[in-house]
Amino acid sequence: MLGDHRVAGLRSHRTIVIAFKLFRRYVRWRREASRRLGIRRSDGTLHLRSRSAEHRGKKVIARQLRAEGRAKRVGQAALLAMAPDGAILAMVGGRDYTESQFNRVTRAKRQPGSLFKLFVYLAAFQKGLDPQATAVDRPVQIGNWEPENYGGRFRGPVTLRTAFAKSINSVAVQVADAVGFKP
Repeated sequence: MLGDHRVAGLRSHRTIVIAFKLFRRYVRWRREASRRLGIRRSDGTLHLRSRSAEHRGKKVIARQLRAEGRAKRVGQAALLAMAPDGAILAMVGGRDYTESQFNRVTRAKRQPGSLFKLFVYLAAFQKGLDPQATAVDRPVQIGNWEPENYGGRFRGPVTLRTAFAKSINSVAVQVADAVGFKP
């Protein structure tokens, strides 16, 4: 279980440096993969060689919105499907282009923190932290900053796998502290 402080052996500025180097390597790799797969940018739009994956993506969005849209009061959705090597297979910016031309994949505003969590957990797992290890989802304070979870509630003990899947902020902050992140 992640304690109040640190997990033995994970306190290292080097870990964060490695995560950023991996991110830069990923960006270069993505650029090359995009070129190889025929993905090109013109006017901010991605064009794919094959439309079959995009068609399947549209079906997935339609099915999910039919199943859960009304209950969750959601009328639009977006999908970005990627291959294990990071190649973009499909990008669907909304339910129906004729209803809304707003591309939720490329234009929706998101907080960058959720993206950064990927590198926090990557660094932790590379240092040997087990995805089945548990941490306590609880209020955390760093200086004057008190990160909150979406919805404002805390779940108590959760595995790191669950915390990552649910994008739990308080656990991500504890993991970042354990791997040596200094705000």
